[in-house]
Amino acid sequence: MDSIVSNEIYNLKLNAISDFFIDMLLEEEAHRANQTKYEFIKSYTPKNFTSALEIELKNNDYEAVLANDSIRAEAIYNTAVYQVSLNGVKSELIDDAKVSVFLKKDFHREFQGNLEGPHIMETGNGCCLEIAVISNYECLHCYTIYDDIKLLADRYKDIAQFKFVYFSDQLLKFAKAPIAADNQNAFDAMNDFVIERVHDGILSDSLILSFAEHLGLNIKDFKEDYNSINVHKQILRNIDVLKDNFIFQTPILIINNRIYDEPNVINILKKILEDKKDEH
Repeated sequence: MDSIVSNEIYNLKLNAISDFFIDMLLEEEAHRANQTKYEFIKSYTPKNFTSALEIELKNNDYEAVLANDSIRAEAIYNTAVYQVSLNGVKSELIDDAKVSVFLKKDFHREFQGNLEGPHIMETGNGCCLEIAVISNYECLHCYTIYDDIKLLADRYKDIAQFKFVYFSDQLLKFAKAPIAADNQNAFDAMNDFVIERVHDGILSDSLILSFAEHLGLNIKDFKEDYNSINVHKQILRNIDVLKDNFIFQTPILIINNRIYDEPNVINILKKILEDKKDEH
């Protein structure tokens, strides 16, 4: 469900931004032609104008209206001509890749604020990229890309530093376990354990404590950190910061303070990492 919602939000966002930039480009093109935007659109004739106009008229029951109301039919016809011309202009602008240039530059908005906590995967001292993985243990899509994230974190440990940030209101209690384990340098192992156990549908305090013992952690210190109200509040503050940035679904990556929420975000991350590696 998270991945479906993420995909829908992404498409809505992309469409809204595309329309915004297309409108900007229309204004610019009309200005160059010394016309209003309306005049510029009306003067444009697409290559497939006739066939597109026929479809537009049919969709508006033009023939049926024409038989009974010529005035209304004329209005439908003029509107259809304008709409076909508008669609043609938009297609031309997109085909010319003018919009994609804007989208590539401005699509990923800047992240505001700080995310607390040492949720750091052990990836060395990455020099160039800071990547926050916004995830939650109940998210199926997060689970499916987690192994890829771990592999990338290891492969590019010389140029990137990964941070895992939990985002959900459902399993806050168990989300504290990896943070408590981090205080004893065991974040990765405990985080892996919680992810797998949630996916299997089996997780409890006793299982977490048992695994902490298996890792050789100081159980007294671990229990104190695991039940810490400060750790709980820290997670809540992170969630508030994410919501302030209009982040409401997972997975999302924040790469050098830019928000990436596309459904194919893992492929985008791979390309960014490879490009950055080539620079060095």
